[in-house]
Amino acid sequence: MKAFKLFISITMISSFLLFCNSCAPEANIALNFANNQSNTYQQSIYARKDYLFDRPTAGSKKVKMNESKIDVTFDQIVTSVDENGTATADITIKAVKFMAKDQEGVSLDYDSVKSQDNKNALGKLIGQTYTIKISSTGKVTKIVNVAKARNAVKRGNFNAQAKSLVSDKVIKERHNVLALPDPEKSMLKKGDQWSRVVLSPPGMLIPKRYEKVYTVTNIDSGKDIAIAAVNMKAMPTSKTSAEAATTEFSPMAMMGGFDSVDKYEGKFVTNLKTGKIIDYYENIKVEYVAIQQPPDQDPDKGPDTLKLGFTKNISLKAVN
Repeated sequence: MKAFKLFISITMISSFLLFCNSCAPEANIALNFANNQSNTYQQSIYARKDYLFDRPTAGSKKVKMNESKIDVTFDQIVTSVDENGTATADITIKAVKFMAKDQEGVSLDYDSVKSQDNKNALGKLIGQTYTIKISSTGKVTKIVNVAKARNAVKRGNFNAQAKSLVSDKVIKERHNVLALPDPEKSMLKKGDQWSRVVLSPPGMLIPKRYEKVYTVTNIDSGKDIAIAAVNMKAMPTSKTSAEAATTEFSPMAMMGGFDSVDKYEGKFVTNLKTGKIIDYYENIKVEYVAIQQPPDQDPDKGPDTLKLGFTKNISLKAVN
């Protein structure tokens, strides 16, 4: 009898938990733009590549590294929103940091806030504006009015770096938010998931496809606030998609023999009522190792080792 009562209790608890989960509040996980929304954000991109080729018997070791970190602080003002929820937003660059170095040392270290030389091309970016159209799913659909900013940085020290910061590719990377579902699947509750198959970020020595799995980890709704949090985990996959139909050609990919360790994760936190992005990041770190024992290798010395590393971190945070 006691066992029967315990069974009934467990069944009731399980049913209650299932009922509660099915009744969890849903929310539209999207960027809810409105006219005259104004926010200040800082976007950071950190990238690093490592190369090590160690040949103990030959007595040679080659080490190469290049690393960069770029911070851009900007104001974003929404001037209109169409019937599909796509916003037109004016962007004004407020501050720029640009650091670059390799195995020989730092080649560039510029901070517009601290620098007294704001007449160089990077300094001329401060105060420049351009306009974007960005959908409620976080994709930049159009870039307009950027010609003046590009003309301002045609000449001067660091002009190549400055021009890159107002290129179409980097502007899209600055404003795209890749952690939002398709519009027809945006009504979600805590615990819901969706996925996308994408190519690895440009610059990876051995390109591959990843499946990104997004999970709604929290929806905190109140009278004046509705905060949604989404986590992302990605793993290499053989799956394909329209977005990842082809891969970049890579001579390294033809070599084979590499073992790899992949860590690819992200997070997205937004206020669903105001459209403000509180925190967003995607971080990827991949390490490749290939080990070979040449026929004439000295047995007292280790094998030849080739190590490749790729790191890219992108973040966007509200600063007001």
